Amino acid sequence: MISPDTGLYLGQAHREDVAEGAERRLKAASAHVARAFGVATECGFGRAPEGAAVPLFEAHRAVAAAW
Repeated sequence: MISPDTGLYLGQAHREDVAEGAERRLKAASAHVARAFGVATECGFGRAPEGAAVPLFEAHRAVAAAW
């Protein structure tokens, strides 16, 4: 069991479909996760191709602000 004091962040912001895909994933996740959670980028962000960082940061900011 995870302590209620432990923060939960789900990797919902992906570089392939940015904010639109994240919104779909967040809605799906909220139907299955009974506790509050934050938004994170997908795993492997450090291996993304050159030039992918800024669009992913922008998507992450937009999704996190809206969530």
